[in-house]
Amino acid sequence: MKKLFVTGTDTAVGKTYTVLGILNSAAGLGYKTVAMKPFETGCRICNQMLVPHDAALIKKAIGIGDLDAINPYRFVAPVAPYVAAKMKNKRIKLNVVFDTYKHLIKGHHLIVVEGAGGLLVPITRDFFYADLAKTLSLPILVVAANKLGVINHTLLTVSYIMKNKLKLAGVVLNDIDQKNDPAKKTNPKILKELLGNKFIGEIRFGRFEKNADLFKKILNLL
Repeated sequence: MKKLFVTGTDTAVGKTYTVLGILNSAAGLGYKTVAMKPFETGCRICNQMLVPHDAALIKKAIGIGDLDAINPYRFVAPVAPYVAAKMKNKRIKLNVVFDTYKHLIKGHHLIVVEGAGGLLVPITRDFFYADLAKTLSLPILVVAANKLGVINHTLLTVSYIMKNKLKLAGVVLNDIDQKNDPAKKTNPKILKELLGNKFIGEIRFGRFEKNADLFKKILNLL
């Protein structure tokens, strides 16, 4: 089966949009898809229940009824999972995530796992998102917001992946807004020059259909 881990160079770079776009394209190609956001923080409270915004969008996209299977751990505080758990005096049990993952992949052609922030966001004291990708043998797609500073952020992330012998699926730039930033015009060309075929392309601001070719390209790389 095809599998992918989606990380970012920072928070709010468009990871969930990218995940949803990939799932949308995969479904259109006849894939039986599933996805997982194991940890979500910054959840809102509704009727005394924690509502994970991103995981709820993923649930809607793949049509699976059990939100707990997509998102086993959720917290109110908008901080790293390790920090959020400490604030609530809770302990994250990694086996819960691993067992849920094994259950989800049965009978599917594609699984996409979404991280939070970047690869070195801590899940527990000694286990980071990079470790999650490595443990589950997931190739990593790096999503980076197209803005000033993204070259440094992207190269740092890619360097970590390569030095730690993780598998890099590729890098995509995401135009998360319509601001007139001069760096936006040069970033794609420079990242292509520095990363070669590991730079997949740029996600344009707008609906999934606008980026259908790029999402299909990501699927073809897996």
